[in-house]
Amino acid sequence: MKDKLSNEFALGIIDEDKVVPKDLSDFEHIKTYEGLNLYKHCNKPHYVIKIVPAVEQFILNNAHQIALSLETYNLPNELRLLTKITKPATSKNNKDLKKLFTALKRSNSQSICKLVQLIEHLKANPYSPQFDLL
Repeated sequence: MKDKLSNEFALGIIDEDKVVPKDLSDFEHIKTYEGLNLYKHCNKPHYVIKIVPAVEQFILNNAHQIALSLETYNLPNELRLLTKITKPATSKNNKDLKKLFTALKRSNSQSICKLVQLIEHLKANPYSPQFDLL
């Protein structure tokens, strides 16, 4: 974001870790939604969506909210075990996680829908988002 897309639109999604990235100090908090915080860089079209708490708990909370068992997708319902699957960089290729995310998106889970809405709105309006519409 900082180097490759210095003056272009960029969107990062991070989760709430014990260590806060130093680069977030250049960002202004725009809005809070259930489990999501939206930040905008002070001078650039750069945005960060921070998932609170960590993404694994966010997934479990949203699955629980719609009575969805992760075991249906060959994934554990336990935070510690789920974290072991999601932490490696190779998790982006995990077919079971992709199926789970598709199911969560289709389920109309409030936080997941808001996350999708934020991403779509920022991609469609990278230089002039209307945060009051969100």
